[in-house]
Amino acid sequence: MFHQNLESFAERVGLVVGLQSNGKVSQEQAYAQIRNIWKELKDSKDALLKSQKGQ
Repeated sequence: MFHQNLESFAERVGLVVGLQSNGKVSQEQAYAQIRNIWKELKDSKDALLKSQKGQ
């Protein structure tokens, strides 16, 4: 499951970088979006680890 989340993270970051490169979003907006995507990935990892400990 984490591998799928990691692939999704990479894809979403790539999209944000593309938008920023094409001038559709500012560097600050891109940074904020990537930071949020990173937090989602970290939260999913933590949840998976927590559920594995509970088994």
